[in-house]
Amino acid sequence: MRRRTKVLMITAIMLLLAGGALAGTWVWAAGAVQDGYETWRAERRAEGYSFQNADPEVDGFPTTVRARLRQPVVAAPQGGRWEGPVVVGETGVLSPFTVRVRAPGTHSLRTVDGRELRADAQTAHGRVLLKPAGGLRSGQITLEQVALDGLPAGPMHAAALFVALGPERRPADAPPALDFTLETDGLALPARLDTAFGRQVDRLAVRGTLIGQAPRQLTRGALQAWRQRGGRIAVDHLELTWTPVRLRGHGTLTLDNRLRPQGTLDVAVTGLGPALDQLAAAGRIERSAVTYAKLAIAALGRRDPATGETTVDVPLSFREGRVYLGPVPLGRLTPVLPASTG
Repeated sequence: MRRRTKVLMITAIMLLLAGGALAGTWVWAAGAVQDGYETWRAERRAEGYSFQNADPEVDGFPTTVRARLRQPVVAAPQGGRWEGPVVVGETGVLSPFTVRVRAPGTHSLRTVDGRELRADAQTAHGRVLLKPAGGLRSGQITLEQVALDGLPAGPMHAAALFVALGPERRPADAPPALDFTLETDGLALPARLDTAFGRQVDRLAVRGTLIGQAPRQLTRGALQAWRQRGGRIAVDHLELTWTPVRLRGHGTLTLDNRLRPQGTLDVAVTGLGPALDQLAAAGRIERSAVTYAKLAIAALGRRDPATGETTVDVPLSFREGRVYLGPVPLGRLTPVLPASTG
């Protein structure tokens, strides 16, 4: 009896110790998640942002830390405002600095010039990496079956939209740099948008780095200051599949003094011949220009013997408010922000 009692006591003590360790681990993990979020929120408040419905409800004990925001609202100091659906972040107690995020539903955005935009996503999932010392290191989100309303050209739809930001690097001997990625698949352009290639863009992907201190406010003044300090975007990878065109490229872009895109991307284009035919059929370019362009394609392009397709290396230029593919003008460029945004 004494031996059995001793075994039971030892077992009970071990269970209590294990339970205490588990509880302590959960408290530590929950604190790490909250510290990371609160540090980020304090940094944004110092820049003039305000928050509503943004105090997390934390649960999930004993193996999961789950933080829930019920329809949060974030207002920017210059007038922009984001309103979200219920946002849920989850992480394991042994990896509290990697938080999985879910936020399906309606995301509303009021831009600095007063435009009301809305994204309705059937699913929305992503990941946030926290810094051990507090704050956010990077984040990414994927929206699936997303409808976009409020755009100047009309509503759009995408099968998938992926956005990633970070990490931000601050080398001692170079300007700050922030990595970014934007990808969309199955993009349906607005019905009233008149294009020579139709409304369906199969794929668009841009990966690169924002060089120079990123503007903390999306205003014309902030963008002008970023531009004047040498701010630019290094595009490491550009990919566009818009039948009949397939395009791959890289280069550097910035903004001109009217805040229009400026710079050159070196691109390799397949399907340029059929694309020129469609541009001519739509009245965008002269038929005579197509004839000369096709002669140049035949002379300068690389023909794939397996597919019979010709790939042409050509600059994609943004200058003086226009975009050019080689010498062929494709359209006009507008400022990235209207004059009314200050």
